[in-house]
Amino acid sequence: MYQPSTTPYQEHRGFKRTFRQGHLSLGLFFPLEAFEGDTPRMLDQVALAKRAEALGFSALWFRDVPLRDPSFGDVGQVFDPWVYLGYMAAHTTKIALGTASIALTLRNPLHTAKAAASIDQLSGGRLLLGVASG
Repeated sequence: MYQPSTTPYQEHRGFKRTFRQGHLSLGLFFPLEAFEGDTPRMLDQVALAKRAEALGFSALWFRDVPLRDPSFGDVGQVFDPWVYLGYMAAHTTKIALGTASIALTLRNPLHTAKAAASIDQLSGGRLLLGVASG
């Protein structure tokens, strides 16, 4: 049964792994691949995430880019960030999972809060929620 968290943010698993005092941490933005053309192929992302976790990277970061602009030259994001975070949460165990960032002006606040709470619970407390105005 779901129980609201009483854990201070300093004890949150994702926060502790990524923001340890006196330590440098490195994370990776996903998708992580070299590709030709304007769209990544999104292959082998789980293997790369598992490798990053095994090597001690602190976090995987996912962006909320709802529309693809081929002339912008930005990898952006092909998948919905919440679905992608859930998929990666199921394939990793320790690494923090962050949003960098969710575009609040494009999403219903209630759905955003529920999605964030769901990912945090299902990942065992590994979500780092970053938000922006667009």
